[in-house]
Amino acid sequence: MLRLTSPEPYRFDLLMAALQRFAARPSFKLGCGVWWRALRVGDAVGAVELRAEASNLCVTLHGWSAPPEPTALMRALRAISGLHVDLGPFYARVRADAALWGWLEPLAGLPLFGSPDLYEALTATIIEQHISWSAALGVQARFAALFGTPVSTPVGVLHAPPDPTRIAALTRADLAPLKLTTARLDLLVRVSRLVAEGAFDGWEQAEPLALYERLLQVKGIGRWTAAVAVGRALGVQPQIHDTDAALQAAVNAYLYGRTGRAAPEETHAAFAPYGADAPLVAQFLTLRWVIDRYTPRPLDVECEQQTLG
Repeated sequence: MLRLTSPEPYRFDLLMAALQRFAARPSFKLGCGVWWRALRVGDAVGAVELRAEASNLCVTLHGWSAPPEPTALMRALRAISGLHVDLGPFYARVRADAALWGWLEPLAGLPLFGSPDLYEALTATIIEQHISWSAALGVQARFAALFGTPVSTPVGVLHAPPDPTRIAALTRADLAPLKLTTARLDLLVRVSRLVAEGAFDGWEQAEPLALYERLLQVKGIGRWTAAVAVGRALGVQPQIHDTDAALQAAVNAYLYGRTGRAAPEETHAAFAPYGADAPLVAQFLTLRWVIDRYTPRPLDVECEQQTLG
């Protein structure tokens, strides 16, 4: 068992609450205080079981096809659990803003969980382009179930994310069951080829803004896709985007006390006072919107069935 020290505040229960808003979960299952997640770490695939104990996050490995490379595994674990972002200084600053802290305080301790690697972040974000979030979750589920690697566990079969080398060799016809536009199918293949060829090797050490600019050089990746993918891979988005529908709705609800969506200029103005903290404020505002708006799905596993073995 691995033990990862969690910072203060760190609330695994809030992480579980956020994850329960996902409509389709082929890569993970939730139990009573336990999260199982399928991962791909290099050429190795397997499952991890995560649970909080005191100030630690306890991780048990299960069903791995080969021993995962330790450094890459640790980075993936820290990313999916949100331990790769130290939010302590951010909380210290925003507590001084009564209006901001008023809506953010209920989320204090919610980790900014992300993707275990850049490829998973990119494919998930590409799928989300120009469709509703709930529809995107369905496509992401099909992508994992059809093209990912099954991992057998005592709590059922999970699907590790697809291998970029496999997706790079597929055609539009192969990917047609995803029911995406041809432009996005082509982009999935294009990005998979770039990743398989090593175009983004070393992304873990890149500065967020530099990685953002690099992604913008890829045909089909615009500002929103690049920013969200970087945020999921590195923890913090390099920029906010005032055209994001969920963010506009959250700004209108929590900052302006209105229904509907704020105009782009109003959304932009809402974050101007926060300077370098603006992307973090926007991420938390969006998470608050998701948690408040979407009904949590039932747990996948009964408490007495939780142990992987």
